[in-house]
Amino acid sequence: MTLDAIISPLAAAIAALLFGALWYHPRLFGASWMRYSNFTPEMVEHARRNTHLFNALAFASAFVIAVGLREALPYGDLAGLPALFLGALLWAGFALPVSLLSMIWDQKPVALCLMNLGYSLGAFLLIAFIVSL
Repeated sequence: MTLDAIISPLAAAIAALLFGALWYHPRLFGASWMRYSNFTPEMVEHARRNTHLFNALAFASAFVIAVGLREALPYGDLAGLPALFLGALLWAGFALPVSLLSMIWDQKPVALCLMNLGYSLGAFLLIAFIVSL
């Protein structure tokens, strides 16, 4: 793997992490997300103590998605808008069904699922855009 093949997925993963911090900020969807997730004050404190671990896992997940998207792009000679279409298509084929099944089986509120799906769609599109540059 060349340095160029690592830099764009790293940048995309960082961007996805920042996007998640904004998306789940208490002034956007964070407060509602916590309420629909039934977070207790103890759970919030536990999460604060483990933020570094959660962020590392989120970064690793975004990096894997970015590498996968970057490797898929040359097969269709995709850049720009077609790359965003591929990101949306992969989201619809993988993240959407898994999230919907999780919502159904876990009996989570639809609003919570929509918040999470909105984040994952935004992250896929952002990652696809960055790795296509």
